[in-house]
Amino acid sequence: MQSRRIAIPGPAERRIRRESHHAARREIALRLRQEGKTLAAVAAVLGVSVTRAFQIVRTAERLRRAEQVFTPTREDPFVFGEMKDD
Repeated sequence: MQSRRIAIPGPAERRIRRESHHAARREIALRLRQEGKTLAAVAAVLGVSVTRAFQIVRTAERLRRAEQVFTPTREDPFVFGEMKDD
């Protein structure tokens, strides 16, 4: 009888899954904090310590601010690799 081999995902697929999982946790944590939940409540929902919940919320807030600061537009010549003649 042959043993069946279990397919182990490659490193790229594991990274994509991990990033997706962490992004979902950040969204949940940020939404709970915006609803007024305490860090202890966020930690309980996520199943992590209060310190880890604080780190997750802090990262989510930092990434949210970074998205708001840099939103490329079509008019920005440096983002799209073209220069305008004045």
